[in-house]
Amino acid sequence: MIQVNSSSSPFAGSYTAPAGYGRPKRGTPDYAATMRAQIARLAALHAASVAEAAAVAQAVQTVLVVSSCAKVRGSIKASLQDSSWVRVIEASSVDAGLESLGQEAPDLMVVDYQDRAVLASPAAERAVLIADQVPRSGELPAQLVGLLARPLKPERVSRQLLGLLAAVG
Repeated sequence: MIQVNSSSSPFAGSYTAPAGYGRPKRGTPDYAATMRAQIARLAALHAASVAEAAAVAQAVQTVLVVSSCAKVRGSIKASLQDSSWVRVIEASSVDAGLESLGQEAPDLMVVDYQDRAVLASPAAERAVLIADQVPRSGELPAQLVGLLARPLKPERVSRQLLGLLAAVG
C-alpha cells in the first residue's frame, strides 16, 4: 500500500495504490513474503541451470583430429569452437593419434588422407576422411562415415561434423 504523506502535496493521504502494485515497504509482512517468493524462484532457476549444466557436461562429444598439417587441425578446431558440447583433441601424427585413441575413445575422428594408417586401430570406430579428391572405393576404410574435400571451408566443416555428431549422440 503506497500513501502520499507529503504535507505540501495537494493529494496528501488521498492516494492508495491498488493491491499488488509497486514494491512493498521493507519490514512489512508483504515485503517478507515477496522476498521469500523471489528467493524460491531464483533457487529453482539455479537448480534447473545446475541440472542442465550437468546434462550438458555428460553430453559433451569428443572429436579427434589426426593430421600432420597444423593448418588443417587449426581449421577444424576453429570451425567447431562455437559448439560448447564438442571437445576437440588434436594429434599431429599417426603415432600421436594412436596414443590418443588408447587414452580415450572419441565419438568421431577426422583423419587426413595421408594419416589414414591410424584407422587400422581397432579403437577407431567412426571417421571422416579429409582428401583432395575422392579416393577409389577399394581404398576407403570401413569406419568411414563421411568425406571432407579440400579446401576446408569452416561453415561446411562445422555443418557436416556437427550433423554427424548429432546423429551419433
